[in-house]
Amino acid sequence: MPNNKRNFSHQLSDVKLPHDKKKLKDLAKKTKQDVPVWEGGFFIPMAFLILSLALFSTAYPYSVNGIFLTSMILYIFAAFLLFIFCRTILRRRTPYFILTPYGLVTSVFKTPINWNGIQDFQINSSKTNAMNIAVGMEFLIDPKFLPEQNIKRRWGSYYDTRTEKLYISGFNFHHDMNRDKLIEMILLYRNAALARQKLEQRSF
Repeated sequence: MPNNKRNFSHQLSDVKLPHDKKKLKDLAKKTKQDVPVWEGGFFIPMAFLILSLALFSTAYPYSVNGIFLTSMILYIFAAFLLFIFCRTILRRRTPYFILTPYGLVTSVFKTPINWNGIQDFQINSSKTNAMNIAVGMEFLIDPKFLPEQNIKRRWGSYYDTRTEKLYISGFNFHHDMNRDKLIEMILLYRNAALARQKLEQRSF
């Protein structure tokens, strides 16, 4: 059975651009719009909410009957699940990131990451959104292109200085996006930016 949760790696050094000027111009024109990539998924967050409410209702009889230790443990666990649900809903107001012609916009950095600076990336996800329990994305960034970091950022997004990677996670993609489509779009935006750079440098 094929593994639908493989890691996909796409190194910048493997990119091969056309040498024809017209083909480079056609490629560069394909990315004129900004494309936000949103978190999706309904069942996992709702499971946190339902389980939280169930624990609250279970804890109440214990507290009424004076079994305070058990009720306190249940209340704490229920509050924790409710906290996760609320944080998940709030973070959905901010997209995972935005694909733009000149860089990758994230909540982690104050300015876009230049496409030249994204050395590699991986999308850790099932092929179909219906099979996703969680989504994890990694972007290996050249330190020379590293923007200044924001103090506040989307929950589940951060930059690790040790690995030089940007990590972005969530429960799923919005229904209009999936793993394979996202990989194709990131490659397109990165290649289009490289094509524009090649045209500007007249290196064709």
